[in-house]
Amino acid sequence: MIFLLLACTAPKEEAFPTCDITPPDGGVLVADGPLIRDSLGRQVTLRGVNAGGRSKFAPYMPFDFDDFDSALADYLDRAAAWGINVLRVPFSWAALEPEQGVIDEEWAGRYDALLDGAWERGMYTFVDAHQDIYSEAFCGDGFPLWTLENPPDPHHDCAGWFFAYVTGDPDIQAAFDDFWADERGTRTSFGEMWRGMAQRHRDRPGVIGYEILNEPYEGSADHDTWAQTTLPDFYSEIAAILNAEDPDAMVFFDSTGTDATDATTALLAPQGERLIFAPHFYDPAVFSGASTFTSDVDASLGRWHDKGTEWNVPVLLGEYGADPDVGATADYALAMQEAMDSLQMHGTWWEYSVAEESWNFEDFSIVEADGTENAVLADPVARPFPAAIAGTDPSWAFDGTTFRLDWQADGITELRWPARLGSPQLRGEGGCAFVSGRSIYIDAQGPAWVEVQRPQMVPVSEP
Repeated sequence: MIFLLLACTAPKEEAFPTCDITPPDGGVLVADGPLIRDSLGRQVTLRGVNAGGRSKFAPYMPFDFDDFDSALADYLDRAAAWGINVLRVPFSWAALEPEQGVIDEEWAGRYDALLDGAWERGMYTFVDAHQDIYSEAFCGDGFPLWTLENPPDPHHDCAGWFFAYVTGDPDIQAAFDDFWADERGTRTSFGEMWRGMAQRHRDRPGVIGYEILNEPYEGSADHDTWAQTTLPDFYSEIAAILNAEDPDAMVFFDSTGTDATDATTALLAPQGERLIFAPHFYDPAVFSGASTFTSDVDASLGRWHDKGTEWNVPVLLGEYGADPDVGATADYALAMQEAMDSLQMHGTWWEYSVAEESWNFEDFSIVEADGTENAVLADPVARPFPAAIAGTDPSWAFDGTTFRLDWQADGITELRWPARLGSPQLRGEGGCAFVSGRSIYIDAQGPAWVEVQRPQMVPVSEP
């Protein structure tokens, strides 16, 4: 027996006719209660990856490079082939402003090029002010050394870095206590940093918004009291700056890193316009090194979904991921994707780096160091989804072979289809289709359904 790649033949009466469709310009994205919509009123789904752990240390890019332009093109081409439509793009304040009041324009230009290149390939971006345990001085990342008095030398060789939050490292607590109280003006400087970033990117095509601060930490304060007072006040303060400087942008806000392990939070909703709740979720086994995962994924993500409903804001799962070498990771990652489909939740996988060296020995990247896909992660993460639905009452699912969408159609819907799944085979009722690159456009009215199937390996006899 040999195997040939053959297209599946659908019943004639169900075959989707082809037609010429001009891909519509979705324009500015807006938060509409718990949904994200484009300027055409279509329900938008954002699915993508974080660009990535390698961004946490010099030269603060998600890939190694000698020739930056070539490495950037390879990086973005690979991401676009997965069919995703958004990148969460971390940046370190230490990279942007290594000396107080001095912007590193060489780094900033590279960051600009990453944002521009993503949009050229059909991927939105949002700008993430990233930190972990405050600074490289504490084996973390984020805040510049000039925000600390007599900081130790930077390093990133701490496999158990996350437990500094749990054990309460006094130096990290003191740094955050100072930040929240603005004793040395760091919080004020942070707001001015965001003012400058919004001014720089407010007219940049494809940039849909800004994430205020990754996984904020209470320092030595009581967690729940801080989460109900200091943190929402801080978010409201920075949201006001971003709303003023870039009125079209969405503002993403996170819960804490420790909240990410059980998908619960004491946080109260901040004030502002175009807010997006962007929490994280990690099964505790991700950090403990256990060989099995214990979370009820549907229930955990459901709690974050319900929090968005309570606050009447969209929910984008800003980070979720796992070590590909843990035996249960493939099933766990698939369960996460299926839960997001069921909940119609947005999300960005942590993470996508092309690098020989990892930050703090942490390697959740969807590719190996040379850019080769890690199938354990690529299989579940690079999957079809409806990027923009024209109409109402959608439901969708993907079983690994066939993607199906049912909805009450009213215009042009866009599906994303990863290149790794092969040429899509379509059937359905209610409209016609046009395939362009990684996008499938469906022009339909009224009750409609579409199934998109990957080509099958069909056994045939040898000659």
